[in-house]
Amino acid sequence: GRWIDSHLPADAVVATHDAGAVTYFSRRRVLDIWGNNNVELATLFWRRDQRGLEQLVRSWRPDALVVFPLEYARSQAGPEWEALQRTWADRPALQEELRRYLDQGADDYALGFGLTRRGAHFQVRPSVTVDSPVHEDLVVFVRP
Repeated sequence: GRWIDSHLPADAVVATHDAGAVTYFSRRRVLDIWGNNNVELATLFWRRDQRGLEQLVRSWRPDALVVFPLEYARSQAGPEWEALQRTWADRPALQEELRRYLDQGADDYALGFGLTRRGAHFQVRPSVTVDSPVHEDLVVFVRP
């Protein structure tokens, strides 16, 4: 949020799964990709309407996206996946567990929004959000 506040225009719109903190620290309009503050999005999640979700989310046209790349920006998460594989090369069972976890969903908000340039990358080890290496990297994606 602080990075956004100091690097993006005051009228920038930001999409994220961490709407509370990003809203507070960035002082920007924030779109919650989990649907916590958007009835239409929450309804589409509940109905499992993937096409409707994609159309709604694309219509938002945010200027930035703040996410865990391994979970919400799959096509842009190469560096994080490669680092995990190197870090845990001696733990194939854990690598397989992570691969299965990541294959459960196909969320790729960065590609969907066209926000494929890394504006900032923050790494927190160990993760303060969820005890998982998937949640140790947070990236701010912006338009290329």
